[in-house]
Amino acid sequence: MTGHGDHWNCVSRDVEMAVTRFLPLTTQHGEPVVGSTSVLPFQMDEDGNTVEGEFEGRSIGLVHTDGPVRTVAVLVPDARGESTHVWTVYPFAKAGIEHRLRITEIREWENRVEAEITAETVDGYLITFFDVFYFQNAPLYEIGKDYTFKLGALAYDMQVAEERSFEITDPESVRVLREARREAGVEDEEPGNGPIEVHTRGMAALFPIEDWDPSDFSFHGPTKEVLTTPLDDQDFYQLVTTVLRGEQDFDIPILAADHVLEGGRPAVGDDVTGAIWIHGHLIDDETSQEPV
Repeated sequence: MTGHGDHWNCVSRDVEMAVTRFLPLTTQHGEPVVGSTSVLPFQMDEDGNTVEGEFEGRSIGLVHTDGPVRTVAVLVPDARGESTHVWTVYPFAKAGIEHRLRITEIREWENRVEAEITAETVDGYLITFFDVFYFQNAPLYEIGKDYTFKLGALAYDMQVAEERSFEITDPESVRVLREARREAGVEDEEPGNGPIEVHTRGMAALFPIEDWDPSDFSFHGPTKEVLTTPLDDQDFYQLVTTVLRGEQDFDIPILAADHVLEGGRPAVGDDVTGAIWIHGHLIDDETSQEPV
């Protein structure tokens, strides 16, 4: 079953220390988000032992909202409803940007309170993200329906990208590119049928990573905004980055901890590249909740 160990690595060099710190803060001081009633694949008995089978219960999420990183702890009742147990705990970036998306697939995790959603953007791209409030909003979703989600990302690794250039020499590819340029009103610096030199400066790209989770992507894109926020013993950098292009830029705020940065710190206008975990949550339904 998919877990969150790698996601905690985005937050801290020491995963065990991070969970040990954030779990009590979340369960003791977190704001409640009431989950939906669902059929769970297993449950806890009154002694805290796992009971296999199917149990109907209402999960409850507690959300710790201080700082650039939020944390969610999902609690479920025991078989007798006399106590609750921590089902899962995970971090996510506080910052997010709204996008209108059409759901095409929901990959529900084995515990049935977590899931990854694949959705289509207004420009026809498919993007998969972990739904941080799936335990609450699962009954609201329908395949093929449009929703507004707020998306953000945590960085596994990131660095300022070096500008590269290469030539496209295939005659058919050259013809198609030159025709597209003419249709867009762009004048060729070197008209004709010769090779086209392409530069990566300003390129926006987002690719799934083979054998990683569906919500993990490699990316390349220019930064539009950089904010620095301290948390514990390190700085976090929030970079609003364009990762896809269409009728409008598809921007995602990426939160990168100091320990995942390689090389210099990014600045506005830099192209950055690396690997990220994309997550989001529903914001446009009156029954959904978002802690302040």
